[in-house]
Amino acid sequence: MNGLSGKLPSEISECESLETLGLAQNQLVGSIPKELQKLQNLTNLILWQNSFSGELPPEIGNISSLELIALHQNSLIGDVPKELGRLPRLKRLYMYTNQLNGTIPPELGNCTNAIEIDLSENHLIGIIPKELGQISNLTLLHLFENNLQGHIPKELGNLRLLKNLDLSLNNLTGRIPLEFQNLKLMEDLQLFDNQLEGVIPPHLGAFRNLTILDISSNNLVD
Repeated sequence: MNGLSGKLPSEISECESLETLGLAQNQLVGSIPKELQKLQNLTNLILWQNSFSGELPPEIGNISSLELIALHQNSLIGDVPKELGRLPRLKRLYMYTNQLNGTIPPELGNCTNAIEIDLSENHLIGIIPKELGQISNLTLLHLFENNLQGHIPKELGNLRLLKNLDLSLNNLTGRIPLEFQNLKLMEDLQLFDNQLEGVIPPHLGAFRNLTILDISSNNLVD
């Protein structure tokens, strides 16, 4: 951890050859400059554990070279910008432990090369977009501790490489999708503290790699 403080100057966008911008674990404040969109060679945006506030500029979606967005442990608000769906190379999106209070855009399903998405510990509302089921390379999806509603999309059963799924501590209703039987590589499945109902799918017992299963505090029956 360093002790850098103040705002992130927009002039840093003049470093047009920059491939990694790493300013994590500092005391930076204010908004993330939209001028960062000028960094067309940027692969890694690493700003986690600061005190950034405001909304993430949608212009970040213009940095088509981005593979890693690590903005967790800040004070960002608003939506997850739908413009992030324009990032074809994005592999990891970490925006957990912020104050995000908007929705998860269906456009995020266009990030078909993504491996890990973590939007947990925010105040996100609305539904889980079925389009997330298009991200066929996804191994980790964390959306826990938000205010998400509606059913768990059956399309998540298309994520055959998924190993870690945590949707706990939301307001999800309906049944655990039967399509989850396709998730043969699942190691950690946590759906606790929702309002799920119906029977516990018997195929959950067939996940040979499963080490953590927590579906407590729901309305499930045997």
